[in-house]
Amino acid sequence: PPSPPPSPPPTPPPTLPPRIPPPLPSPSRPPPSSPAPVTPPPSQRFEAACPAEMPREERLWLTVGAPFYHGSTALEMLFMSSRRVSTICAAGTWQCEARWCPEEHAFVARAGAPPGTVGPWPCPSPNAIRHDVPGRLRCHLETYSRIWNLSRPVLLTKWAPLHNGGGCAAVAPDESGVGLDVAPPPALLRAAGVERVRWAVVMMIRPYCLWRISSHARSKQAADAVAYAREELRVLEQQSSTHRAHLAAGRRVLLTSLADIL
Repeated sequence: PPSPPPSPPPTPPPTLPPRIPPPLPSPSRPPPSSPAPVTPPPSQRFEAACPAEMPREERLWLTVGAPFYHGSTALEMLFMSSRRVSTICAAGTWQCEARWCPEEHAFVARAGAPPGTVGPWPCPSPNAIRHDVPGRLRCHLETYSRIWNLSRPVLLTKWAPLHNGGGCAAVAPDESGVGLDVAPPPALLRAAGVERVRWAVVMMIRPYCLWRISSHARSKQAADAVAYAREELRVLEQQSSTHRAHLAAGRRVLLTSLADIL
């Protein structure tokens, strides 16, 4: 007779998963202690230029600027986006700059500018009254007050009174004892109910790595990369020196970077 079919192989016992021991209880640890507050060095300490809500009888004169062709207009436009800021754009000058100097320019405005903004630049040359720094500052403040909307708490100028497109300045960075407050202010401000004008400066540098965003920098870099690098080094050293001079003079100054703004 035929052989019986082979019996199937025995079924192996089911494989159980390996036994995982329960996790050990973690030892209780005290919460990490808060780091001790770090006191910034004197070079990084500064007084707030103004409170969040300006008193009705005060104004902040804010000077903003960067080296020529290094983003100064971008910095200016950033502040111009606030409705609390008034500019001298109504004078119709290029990029709303204070482009007047007694030796080079007339203080003229385009049609539609506020009354009183047409005529010769009223402030004397810095060399003529070298000793009267507060007088120079007040003259600039009074002149710009013809154009500002004095109802706004922040009165903005690009570069001025430190310098302007014509190279004329009311205050040099290293002149001490001036530039914190103007009280009492000129007549136009007093007529608007202003009793005190604070002054603050915002400086801006452009890191070397951002040279490609500037058409001026691209043309200079293409012409002579080494000469352009040396020029940028000189500009940064000058900005550093100016910042130290403002701090030494006791002014409210803030140094920022175009990279941070972007």
